Amino acid sequence: MAGPDDKKPKAPQKPKKKPTSVVPAKLELTLVARFASPFTTAKQERDAAAGASSNVWEPSSKDFQAVAETPKLNGAPVTQIKSVSTVWEFMQAITKYPKRSIKRVNLITHGGTGQLALAGRIEKDGTVWLSATDQTQEEAGPVLDRSFFNHNVLDELNKDPYRGERDKVRRRFQRDKSELHLIACNQALGTGVLLQAELSWTFDVKVCAFGDAIWYEPSYNDAQILQRNFTKIGKTGTRGIGYYCAVPVDSGLEGTHLKPPNCKFRDCKKKFWGTDWEPGYV
Repeated sequence: MAGPDDKKPKAPQKPKKKPTSVVPAKLELTLVARFASPFTTAKQERDAAAGASSNVWEPSSKDFQAVAETPKLNGAPVTQIKSVSTVWEFMQAITKYPKRSIKRVNLITHGGTGQLALAGRIEKDGTVWLSATDQTQEEAGPVLDRSFFNHNVLDELNKDPYRGERDKVRRRFQRDKSELHLIACNQALGTGVLLQAELSWTFDVKVCAFGDAIWYEPSYNDAQILQRNFTKIGKTGTRGIGYYCAVPVDSGLEGTHLKPPNCKFRDCKKKFWGTDWEPGYV
């Protein structure tokens, strides 16, 4: 018969792990697409912007850069700004930062329904090409060298051998908290909605976009453009300076004219295409 001292000793309990606290992401990164101005002199560009010539003015990288540099606190820039022109440069600009450190990425560029440019060309007649070269040639090249996002590019990023690089981008964001803002025309309109949602799924981030054109209205004198960071949503929208920044900025630079609900968020948790997609508004 077993005595009181013959009971099986209890195994020592493992100490419970304390939950790991996640430091809130704070970094805001602004990426500027490359679009060279077609005008060779300041006067030519000024006349096109003023409607004083047969040329048609469209914003170039100089204007995107001016908008990117607008948010300041105590006179100092509050975001990291980087020029990009390819899918690879876009991804590298993000992955250079620590994991889960990025609160928001702003992409300032030209876009159309179904395509978002990272580089392109502007003609004097106002034609804007949403790729750096001929798109047919680019589609045949490596996906990381392409100068735009569309369904085909994102579809390849979600397959081998590119998924590893895609996942590096995902890990720089905090799920359900970080954001990608598309400061470009019509990305929440028509097939742009599909691209917006697929960007959300690909990079596992909430994506904010506009359902109208982003208008740039520079000021100028008789000889040149003076200030390039005046923007608004659509032809009749409220005119303001810069864009809506997530971090505190100096008074007058808040860019609230480009903040929600003037733009729409999509947070897509499921891969989709065609009619088989389930976006969620947040």
